[in-house]
Amino acid sequence: MYILEVTRGKKMLLTGSILIFGFMALAVFAPFIAPYDPDDVKVEERLLPPGEHHLMGTDGFGRDIFSRVVFGTRYSLFLALVVVSINLLLGLMIGSIAGYFGGLIDELIMRIVDILLAFPNIILALCIVGVLGPSVQNLILALVALGWVGYTRVSRGLVLSIKEQGFIGAAKALGGSNMYIIMRHIIPNAFPPLLVLATLHVSHTILSIAALSFLGLGVQAPTPEWGAMLSEGKQFIFTHPHVMISPGLAITLSVLSFNLLGEGLRDVLDPRAREVLNV
Repeated sequence: MYILEVTRGKKMLLTGSILIFGFMALAVFAPFIAPYDPDDVKVEERLLPPGEHHLMGTDGFGRDIFSRVVFGTRYSLFLALVVVSINLLLGLMIGSIAGYFGGLIDELIMRIVDILLAFPNIILALCIVGVLGPSVQNLILALVALGWVGYTRVSRGLVLSIKEQGFIGAAKALGGSNMYIIMRHIIPNAFPPLLVLATLHVSHTILSIAALSFLGLGVQAPTPEWGAMLSEGKQFIFTHPHVMISPGLAITLSVLSFNLLGEGLRDVLDPRAREVLNV
């Protein structure tokens, strides 16, 4: 059973890695892959169906949808990775401090975390962007405002377990400072499980970015972002559905790829899952 589970995890890891590599290649080589300028408006070619010259057809402004989907990979994936990276680093540092020092510091940090967890992420993000105005910077700020909280709680729990290990006591006996122990021993051992969580969180962040952009509170037109493209094409959903199908498929595949990667990493790397399956 254990061998079958690890093999399944490796297959999911490989599949997710291949899909993500494909998206990354699209983002890096977008100018060479896209056949047209994503912002090139041609009114005479508006709403063309998929064909030889336009693989995914054109939108309401005559812009090539395939080119816009390819360039949209840059915005959607880049923003998601930036948001998740910031959340991961903040949560790891704050959680490590809370779990390692304990006492009043731990109580203060965790009470703040408990209060913030009472607010739904997307609702607070809508409020922040609504007050500050739609922009890429405000979008990142809105998704970071509560995104670090989950990482903090998980990292604190990991640190509470790690700091009881023998090598931590040995590091203290050898005169290692608290900051040295946190940076050299605590964080490296707490990072792998958080990496699995971060990989799964990328897909959620992609959906959040697309949702806010769809509502007009994220990336603004004419920037080729998948959520914004869905918003522009919603008026043609019944007459020219290809305008929405293409960016929708891009969102679906990107979310699927990161979910497969995260699930594969969890099955292969998570020692707790291994112990349970081995029993």
